[in-house]
Amino acid sequence: MSENSLSLYLDPANTSAPSFEDSDQFDTSTDPMHAIRGSFTFDIHNGYNLQWASLSEFHAWLEKEEEANTIQMVCREIRPNCNTPHLWTAKHIYVCGCGFSGGKKDYKKKHAWTQKVPVKQVGCLCHLTIKTYPGSEQVLGQYNENHSHETGNRNVCFTHLPKSTCQEIEHLL
Repeated sequence: MSENSLSLYLDPANTSAPSFEDSDQFDTSTDPMHAIRGSFTFDIHNGYNLQWASLSEFHAWLEKEEEANTIQMVCREIRPNCNTPHLWTAKHIYVCGCGFSGGKKDYKKKHAWTQKVPVKQVGCLCHLTIKTYPGSEQVLGQYNENHSHETGNRNVCFTHLPKSTCQEIEHLL
């Protein structure tokens, strides 16, 4: 690298150096064929078919979805974007409460007793992934709503009571 080209990047007063905003890393294209992988435009045309105006609107939708299907979605992981934070900020991964939320279980049974209530974890494949984007409150999501267990009234014994229901019971007492 020549001394002249090196001074372009080291001189803070130099305005001809490429700025982050002007770089090709930002996806300003509305054409899905030219969108950068991981950007809002790319995601909306490649599998992220659900859209909410904000995270609070998403949480309201999720609560209604859980209530309508008598299921419980558990946030397994929140992945911040460390490599390209200008494309998307964080990815939230939710799994069905009857699925495996991940992690190694260190508990070892002392006795081989059987339970009267069946085990909740059956390896359900239902999952929901949402992404947040910088400079926008919009949230995109993709949802695999296929459960490997029964939903509705037969799944009630495996779900927790929502906070609103607990508060209503407390108020009645």
